[in-house]
Amino acid sequence: MGALLALGGQIRLVPAARRALAVASVLALVVCAGTVWHTLLHPAPAGAPMYARPGASAWASLAYLGAALACGGVLVAALAAERSWLSHPAPVYLGRISYGLYVYHGLALAITDSWVWPVASAFAVTLVAAAVSYHAYELPFLRLKRRFERVSFAPDLDHTPASAGVRVP
Repeated sequence: MGALLALGGQIRLVPAARRALAVASVLALVVCAGTVWHTLLHPAPAGAPMYARPGASAWASLAYLGAALACGGVLVAALAAERSWLSHPAPVYLGRISYGLYVYHGLALAITDSWVWPVASAFAVTLVAAAVSYHAYELPFLRLKRRFERVSFAPDLDHTPASAGVRVP
């Protein structure tokens, strides 16, 4: 969804349309999350795995597609605003540690599976692991990267090759 939004350029919506899109997208996210919870996480019949429920995979797939589209709607609404909540420090920081969020969420879900509130606990564990990983592991490499940056020669297209000191055959 982000790549498609990047192709679109500047987004302009009147405030009423932006609010309607945001509300509809958030409601769609709630419906999709409820669908996933009901089809995948709701207790299955005794002795049957959760994914063995008839049609669960199809409903979950549709719900994930709907969630992706709804997230796109939320992003469009946010990008169409003059001042977006995406520029707030919290989402910016989440963007910085997003790779760690992606890497550690599976491990956090496995660790917190038997905890009291497993999803909320997994979210907290993922946030802590991603932040520690970013500051202790990723950031030193990002700082080290600056030492090895090189600027390669790129021909200046606005000037003749002679003015750039390069002779073109």
